Amino acid sequence: MTGKIPIASLKPSGLVELLKGMKVRLVICGGIKKEWQQMLKSNNIQFIENVIGNVDDVVKSYLDGTLHANTVIN
Repeated sequence: MTGKIPIASLKPSGLVELLKGMKVRLVICGGIKKEWQQMLKSNNIQFIENVIGNVDDVVKSYLDGTLHANTVIN
């Protein structure tokens, strides 16, 4: 896939459909509304919420198995 996807203009159901189409199984985010949590859960997409930090460090922490919700990665 090339180019940018205008996700800001998508409704929750559209974003979930996009994620499912991309075979996303996990979302790591800074924060997520209850509505979105429910939509992800009902579509078997896991999430780790309230994660703050440099994306490379966050991914490394995830791959190391040490990433948890409500975490600041320095």
